[in-house]
Order: sequence, then C-alpha cells, then structure tokens
Amino acid sequence: MKGKNIELCIVSILLILFCPAPVFGQSLVLNYSGEAPLPLGSTSMNQTPIIHISDNGNLISLNYPHDPDLFLFEGKGSRIGNTTISAEQSPWISSVSIAPNGQDLIVTQLVPACCHGSVTNTSSNKAILLTRSGEKSWEYPTYNPPTASSFSDSGQKIFIGTNDGRVICLNRNGTPVWTASTDAPVLSLISSADNAAIVVTGESNYFGNKLYGEPFSPHDLSVLDRDGTILWQYQTRGANTAAISKDGSVIAILDTLSGNLMVFDGSGLRLIGKSFTGTPSALAVSGDGDQIVVRTLQGNVYGLDRNGSHTGNFFVAPGSQGIAIDDEDNLVLADGNTIIVYDRKGNCIAAYPLNGAIQSVDVSTDGRSLIVATEHTLVAFSLNKPDRSSETLPGTLIRTPQSSVPQEKTSEKATASPFVPVIATGMCVAVLALFRSFH
Repeated sequence: MKGKNIELCIVSILLILFCPAPVFGQSLVLNYSGEAPLPLGSTSMNQTPIIHISDNGNLISLNYPHDPDLFLFEGKGSRIGNTTISAEQSPWISSVSIAPNGQDLIVTQLVPACCHGSVTNTSSNKAILLTRSGEKSWEYPTYNPPTASSFSDSGQKIFIGTNDGRVICLNRNGTPVWTASTDAPVLSLISSADNAAIVVTGESNYFGNKLYGEPFSPHDLSVLDRDGTILWQYQTRGANTAAISKDGSVIAILDTLSGNLMVFDGSGLRLIGKSFTGTPSALAVSGDGDQIVVRTLQGNVYGLDRNGSHTGNFFVAPGSQGIAIDDEDNLVLADGNTIIVYDRKGNCIAAYPLNGAIQSVDVSTDGRSLIVATEHTLVAFSLNKPDRSSETLPGTLIRTPQSSVPQEKTSEKATASPFVPVIATGMCVAVLALFRSFH
C-alpha cells in the first residue's frame, strides 16, 4: 500500500511539472461577435445547414439541402431577412455563392425531376442575383437544372454549372461571356484566387453504373482557365469534393464514397493517391497548398503535405462536422460542442464551447471572420492574428469560456487556463499521498 501511495505521489508531481501554465498577455484567437437562433426551412427537419460567408466577412447566408428558403445575416450574426424561391413545381436552392464584397449573392434555383434518368427543362431552372437584403436584381434561365455556382475573385464574373455538364460564365449584369462543356453533370465549382484555374467536379455516374450498368462519365474532373478553355481532365469514378490552393498549384479531390484522396498539381500531374479509414466528410487545403486536411464522420482528422507525407493525425468527437483553414494556415474544426483552432504545428491555440453540437463551419477568405452553425444557433466570431513575437506553449488553450456569450471581451487581461484546476488537484493529491505514505 505504501508503494502505491509513493507511485501516486510521483505521478501527481509530474502532472504539476508538465501541465502548461496559464499564458498571460496573449491576444485572444477567437473573439465572440454575436449570434442568432438557427432558422428552420420549409423542409429542413434533421438537415445539416449550409452556411457561407463573404470574403470580407460582412454577409452570411444559410440554407438547407433540397429546400427553397434562404436566410441572410450580417457578419456579426444579426438577422437581415430571408427569401423563398418559387416555381411551378416545388423548386429548391441548389447552390449559393456570395460576392467577395458581401453586397450581392448568386442563388441557383433547381426544379427536380421525377425519377432516375429524367431532368426538367424549364425557364424556372435559373440563376438569380440577389442584393444583400434579398431583393432580386436579375435572373438568368439555364433551362437545364443549375447545380453549382461561384464568383470570381474580383467579383466581376459569375460561374454557373449545370446538370448537362455546361459551365456558364456571366458578367455582373447577367450577360453570358462564355460557355464551356464538360463530360459530366457538374457537382461543384471552385477557382484559384487569380481565376487561372477553375476546378469542376462532376457526377461520375457511380450509382447509375452500380445499379443499372450504365457507363461511367468519360471525365468527372475538369480544370478550365479563366476563358473557359479546358486545361485537363481526369476520370475518378467517385463522388467528389474539391479544394484548391490560392495559386492553383495544388488541387485536392476527395471521393466521399471510397475515402480516396487524389492531389494534382496545376498541370494535372497526379501527386498523391491515398485512402482513409472511415467515411470522409470534409476536405481543406491551405493557401500555399502545403497543408491538406481530411476529416471523417468517425472523428479521424488526417493532415498531409503536398507530397503525401503525414503531418499529423488526431481524433475529435464522432458525428460532429465542419473544418476550415484560415489565411494563417490555422486549422479550425468542430469537436462535439466545441470549436477548436490548431496552429500549423498541431498545437491547440483556442477552444470555445457552444450550446449544441456543431454542424457547419466556414471562415472568410480574409481570415478574419468565422461562422459556426450548431443545432440551435448561428454564432459569429472574429479571428485575431496571432502575436508572432511569443510562441504559444504546445497544448495551451488560449481561451475556454463556459458559454457562447463571452465573460471577458478585452484581450489585455490575463486569460485563465483550464489547466489551473488540474494543477491544484495534482498538488492536493500529491500532498495527500505523501501524508498517507508515512502513516
């Protein structure tokens, strides 16, 4: 018994010595800005909200899959209003993209068909430009269902993807500039910061192949230049999500069915081919392309560099969703009810518990605004740039408030460390163990 007490004493003293102490004078990484109750759409029961934020962080949109309602918020979380699209047959919003300056947004309206192999062909399938207050500026009929949208970095061009594989470029007045044709129904559109590369992921016809014996799409990944010329194509035979570095030198493609990750350079050379255990749910790439992060529904988070070398793996709460990388290459992700920020070295530099399971996360392109949708609330944060003159201790949580409403908003005061109770407890246990070992 005496030996066990001595062992307990030693462990307790080690806890005291190696648990990080509070960090004083460090600027806050996460600052609470505001929140609003999470609105419900017409058909949004048990659906994950889709959130977007403008590049400058001053406009937020929220909608749900297969739902006609769109909700708009100021950058600090206060509600602006909402709008509902309508057509002859119960349409839904198939994509939303916000202009970089936050003054306009493009919404694509899709009228669904009845069954496999059929599509609608109607003027109600269209792209709609709305003001930040939700008022319609113009609309452009695509006839074939529109499935994806994106603004150029300057905000002067709008890209629309359709179910028949077209990519349509419009100017800010809604006038067509060019149209390109790809080999597969468009699922998503993203572009590099200079629009030199426009990445188009397409429907590979995976389920049509498995269920009906139909052929795969010839190419389900296409990369276009700013003028709509196809630079290169690839057949992945998957259901893909994509991410791209700011300069377009790294393009990451994640197949959410198989768990396969493929990474290409700007010319189409395949750099990486990897598989991950579990069901991949999110992908993010840093601005310089040197950090690639994959997350699974089971809670595994994998980090790689552009050469495929693992830079770190860790585990978060299964089922929680959301991942993003800010312009300082900090990783922002949901861990159950808590939003956590890790620096590039894998150190936890901020944690903020919220009032419900986190469902969606997005960071503005300028890296200064963060929005989080929980099961109850839409919460807005500002992201402070870290002070590079003093390095954060590995594992130190800069801030861990007890609710979504901050108790202290100034960054001048010392922040309390969540390890203080651990240190105090360790000291008590050590003293008690010492006392018992001699009696």
